[in-house]
Amino acid sequence: KYTNALERLYTLENQISDAMEFLTETEKEIIIKYYLQDKNHYKIAYECCYSEQHISLFKIRAVYILCNNIRK
Repeated sequence: KYTNALERLYTLENQISDAMEFLTETEKEIIIKYYLQDKNHYKIAYECCYSEQHISLFKIRAVYILCNNIRK
């Protein structure tokens, strides 16, 4: 039971990692800061020198690209 769940988790992790290759460096940075470093749009916008609206748009586009490039 746990072995199957862990195997599925590793598979998903590898698929996400592979799909990240389709993102620009900026999109990767935003996704990592938002989802892995738990930073909000304001903080990311300040660090990346973009507006909060641009960060939101970059993130939406990146998630769309990831979803379309993860193997089913």
